[in-house]
Amino acid sequence: MQKGKLIFEGNNKKIYECSDSNALILQFKDGPTSLIQLSSYGPIHGNGILHNTVSSFIMQKLSGLNIPTHLINQLNMREQLVHCLDMFPFRVVIRNYAAGNMMRKFGLIEGSKLHKPLLEYYIDAFEDTDSESMCLISRSHIENMGWATDEEIKQIEEIAYRTNDFLSGLFSGVKISLANFSLSFGRHFSYDEDDIQVMLGNEITPKTCRLWEDTTDHKFRFRYISLLEVTERLKLLPQHTDNPSKDSKIESKQDIYKLSDKV
Repeated sequence: MQKGKLIFEGNNKKIYECSDSNALILQFKDGPTSLIQLSSYGPIHGNGILHNTVSSFIMQKLSGLNIPTHLINQLNMREQLVHCLDMFPFRVVIRNYAAGNMMRKFGLIEGSKLHKPLLEYYIDAFEDTDSESMCLISRSHIENMGWATDEEIKQIEEIAYRTNDFLSGLFSGVKISLANFSLSFGRHFSYDEDDIQVMLGNEITPKTCRLWEDTTDHKFRFRYISLLEVTERLKLLPQHTDNPSKDSKIESKQDIYKLSDKV
């Protein structure tokens, strides 16, 4: 697939045109999200590889469940081929547990499980995935602004709840609780069939999720779980490109550096 002109660059991703006029190339950069340490003052070498790996894996699994996503296929360790989408100017946040300032405003105890998943809408803030800093809006805002039709909103909510069911089970299987997460959606125009379909876009990674240790011990429940640890628990660490052994996996952050230099 021939990469074309750069059409967008954010803090964590680049988007390129490609030889297929109906598709784009999405490239993950080494953004400021930490691989191992709790905080960082600059780009972490190699985390773009892990974000691409995790997001591709999740999107492929969702597609297998007939949940429409923008992913066509993973091209390499940093890049995906994706459908062109007309993105909606809002995000969906699903909350399974009370967490953050928003929940404290309702008098809920941090970490308490909600009676059922709570769906919220926020005005999209480009690559700012922290729902605390985004503007909460209602379904009525979306309808009045003409951002989505009633049928599109129904599709968005159905996809969001089904995605929550899958992700909750996926992370629970590796002893992680999914407290909340955000999703981005867009319209895909099928020129051959003259059809419009709502699809999941952007990414689904630990950066767009709030993940907790799945334990009854409250003291350790809110322990920070790094990007590297999540990828390792899901058994998604990329193999060395210079070693054909099937058992050759990344063992340290230095291995991430080696792989990053080859991409």
